[in-house]
Amino acid sequence: MAKILQGFAGALSFLTIIPIGKTMREEDLPRSIIFFPLVGLMIGGLLVLVRYLASRLFSPDITPLLVASFWAILTGFLHLDGFCDTVDGLSGGRNKEEVLRIMEEPDIGAKGAAALVFLLLLKVFSISKVSTFGLFIAPMMGRWAIVVASSIASYPKPSGLGKPFVGCIKARGLFLSTLPVFVIGLILFRLNIFWYLALTLLFVFVAVSYLKKRIGGITGDNLGAICEVAETLSLLVKFG
Repeated sequence: MAKILQGFAGALSFLTIIPIGKTMREEDLPRSIIFFPLVGLMIGGLLVLVRYLASRLFSPDITPLLVASFWAILTGFLHLDGFCDTVDGLSGGRNKEEVLRIMEEPDIGAKGAAALVFLLLLKVFSISKVSTFGLFIAPMMGRWAIVVASSIASYPKPSGLGKPFVGCIKARGLFLSTLPVFVIGLILFRLNIFWYLALTLLFVFVAVSYLKKRIGGITGDNLGAICEVAETLSLLVKFG
């Protein structure tokens, strides 16, 4: 039980700005990845609460912007940063070395900035239209996408923030992380959850295949980008 709580605490501290004590050691991080979808579920619950409170206090036009802002702040802009770096690297690098070098640069490029604006606009618009259940599950789907991507790819650099996670999860860990996604999704969406899972899997496989071809694997920035796009897709689509 202590290891389970430590793993969840590690995932929570890594994925959010919630202060929960000491940061996990790098060698302990891999076991926390199976809890990523559960942290996403918690984030979704907070988003639903914020949207409910904001809708009672502010104009309906401003509520989606407040929810999207809270979402970004709660997650420490971690995945948004990875999304920008990924766009800049893939659009500006002609080979593996250039792509990785650009992604490591601290400054955001014009293409990354434009893509970020577009992504956030999509999120704000989607939040204004999506159901409570859809908003609740989107962060979970995004973090499940991280788990799936990490299980089927390798890390293309000697070191980096994503190295403890990529390639570390085995079949048992993938099953354990998928179980809450499936069960919660089945309760909220019934059989339509299979469409959400299929869409996320399709996107992850396409993204990972492309990244393997371009840079020989996936980095932490790429995982952030995969999370952002996967959760946005979950907000945009409506099955059933």
